[in-house]
Amino acid sequence: MTELSKHISNLLLEHNCVIVPSLGGFVTQYIPAHLVADEQLFLPPLRSVGFNPRLTMNDGLLIQSYMQTYHLTYQQAQKNIEKEVNILKHKLQETGTAEIGNIGKLLHNLDGHYDFEPIPAGIMSPYLYGLDSYILERLNIPQEVSPTKEETLPLPNPSAKKRKKKEDYTITINREFVNYIAAVMIAVVFYFVWAAPIGTADSSNQKATILQSELIFSTPAHKQVAAEEVPQPKTLQQKQQETQKEQADTAATTTLEETKPYTIVLASRVSSKNAETYVKSLHSQGLKEAEIHTGKTTRVIYGHYKTESEAYQQLNTLRNNPAISDPWIMHFK
Repeated sequence: MTELSKHISNLLLEHNCVIVPSLGGFVTQYIPAHLVADEQLFLPPLRSVGFNPRLTMNDGLLIQSYMQTYHLTYQQAQKNIEKEVNILKHKLQETGTAEIGNIGKLLHNLDGHYDFEPIPAGIMSPYLYGLDSYILERLNIPQEVSPTKEETLPLPNPSAKKRKKKEDYTITINREFVNYIAAVMIAVVFYFVWAAPIGTADSSNQKATILQSELIFSTPAHKQVAAEEVPQPKTLQQKQQETQKEQADTAATTTLEETKPYTIVLASRVSSKNAETYVKSLHSQGLKEAEIHTGKTTRVIYGHYKTESEAYQQLNTLRNNPAISDPWIMHFK
């Protein structure tokens, strides 16, 4: 095992990501316990490692590990890492494979890209130590067979038939009585038709006209409807002032990134709401330089620095804060 592999393995015990400059980043992933149903096998949780060749920007973890282990300066530790990375790349070009400690194997493809095969058992983790797989045998419970019940048919009840016959009634109606009632109803109808008064058509028409006019003028269509208040659109001058303000803010941010191109990233790929909450929490702890940087990705950054050394000095100070986890240096291009 090379010195570079030892440092990567040790750092992955405490951190979720270790970046090797000019090579890539090793990222851990937590896999929860699960059941293999076909084999009745329970597998314990483990930490697996993946490799991302795009993570090449130096985050300072590996250099700091070299500095503390061998008592080197920043420049000396950086040169030692570059030397070991070149040796590892040369070995990959010759043999096509290289062991990375006890975390997996790095492969070199024909197209020039790197692949990584983690060990199946996962990397060592203190809080998962001692957990092992086990087989849980299925419990077979004999099923009790209930005796079949004999179907019994109810015996006929003669008293019920007698009761049914007693409940049947027959009602007879006299036909002459029905004809008499119909003749009386017809006589009453003719009496009211011939006794109705004639000659009140004019007064009825006048009353109908008055009622019709009252109905027309009392309908909701003739009521005055209050005009709804329509919000006034913004004037051209207001739109120009807002555009000038946005351009001024963008220009100020661009000028600051050009003069001080280094910054410390505290959180990356977070939602705007979570970023605002995190920045407020840092401000309440006295870290007033924390701010939100929006671009292709929303990040929470801390400060702007002219050189990379200044950024690393502040980075070592921030590592002592329990509210900050795995900060790294970013260079504005």
